[in-house]
Amino acid sequence: MGKFFKWIGWFLLISRLGDSVFSKVKLFFVALYISASELVPFLPRVEYRVTLSIYGKQHRASVASLHELLLLKEIYIDKVYECSEVTAPRLIIDLGSNVGFSVLYFASLYPEALIHAVEPSPRLYERLVRATSACKNVVLHRLAIAEVDGEVSLFLSHNSLGASVVRKEGTVIRVPAMRSDTFLESIQADKVDILKFDIEGAETALLKGFKRFSAVYHLVGEMHYDRISLRLADVQASYPEYECNEKYISSHRSIMSMHKK
Repeated sequence: MGKFFKWIGWFLLISRLGDSVFSKVKLFFVALYISASELVPFLPRVEYRVTLSIYGKQHRASVASLHELLLLKEIYIDKVYECSEVTAPRLIIDLGSNVGFSVLYFASLYPEALIHAVEPSPRLYERLVRATSACKNVVLHRLAIAEVDGEVSLFLSHNSLGASVVRKEGTVIRVPAMRSDTFLESIQADKVDILKFDIEGAETALLKGFKRFSAVYHLVGEMHYDRISLRLADVQASYPEYECNEKYISSHRSIMSMHKK
């Protein structure tokens, strides 16, 4: 019974993100139904359009899975991508933008910044386009950040909407890819104020193969320790000019942040 009330409390927290009483009520019941549909096989899975209020700005987005509800909580309530060390950023890169929640967070918080959002999965990219259609300061890129330029195999999960170039499970498709350095060159970026990453196990390619790492002032992103051998101590040893911190959000996931000293 305690677990049931814990879930209800979680849904109530998420519902506060609605921009009106109607949106809050809708968001609560959407969360309730999505959770039930993942527990009861015969309930159809549906993508719901919701209206969110993010730092006083109204945004239309969509929610279709328990994982996405968790993203709502982590990004907007727990503020896992908060960058208190950065004021008035001019350029933000969002690697692994998923359905757009993190992009909307940065676009609302920093309306004067130019945001480059990167997402390789065609099905997630389609929703990312819809979610950010009203954001004039967002540029979208459908590609993967990888160890090579050209194309890589992307594995689409059967059990969720996630995708990975590392975790070899699910349906495989070929997608455009760039190395981190090549991507910075392609957008003509000399300095990056914030680089956010959630790239499903490709963290090693980003953190160990990035020659222009020093062009980035602040990095924040998710480390998937069930998919990589890289640890915080390795990153600290490679980049002593950065202050590194991390906070675990599950037994194998942490949010790591780095900023220049």
